[in-house]
Amino acid sequence: MKGPIKTLTAASVVAAIVGAGVEYFGVFNVGADAPHSLPVP
Repeated sequence: MKGPIKTLTAASVVAAIVGAGVEYFGVFNVGADAPHSLPVP
């Protein structure tokens, strides 16, 4: 039973690191003052 728990923990840590990297490096502009992209009306 420890195998799935370790796998989920490792996946969560990797997802958190990737998410923090995306936020830190500004891959997506989340500012409210930026205009929407073309597909968004």
